Amino acid sequence: MEEQLLELSMLEASAAAVTEDAGVDAKAEEFIAKFHAQMKLQRQISWLQYNEMMERSLR
Repeated sequence: MEEQLLELSMLEASAAAVTEDAGVDAKAEEFIAKFHAQMKLQRQISWLQYNEMMERSLR
């Protein structure tokens, strides 16, 4: 009986760890996606600023 309870407890702990890992993975993926979006936006802003500077130098 105690062995069964111990085994059940270990299975529950393992399932909780897997669920927690999945949550961490999802948060990491969300963070990475936001980071890439921010980098893309910064490149676009930089490109626009560069073009504006070049246009001013031609005037």
